[in-house]
Amino acid sequence: MGTLMNIKKIGEFLRSFEIKPVGTYDLFLGAGCSVAAGIPSGSALIWEFKRKLYCDHHKINEEKFSDLES
Repeated sequence: MGTLMNIKKIGEFLRSFEIKPVGTYDLFLGAGCSVAAGIPSGSALIWEFKRKLYCDHHKINEEKFSDLES
């Protein structure tokens, strides 16, 4: 049996958000900020996952493919 969705009108939807206290703010940063902070990019993580799956499947030491750029 499927889940029923609660559909709201736009005004009700907008009023459902709380007002932020004075002096607070949100800061939206792009993916480049996390990469500059040393966090791997999504692309790099995908290649790491692919290497792990490939090496596990073929019983190969991951160090053989340590340079994902080549």
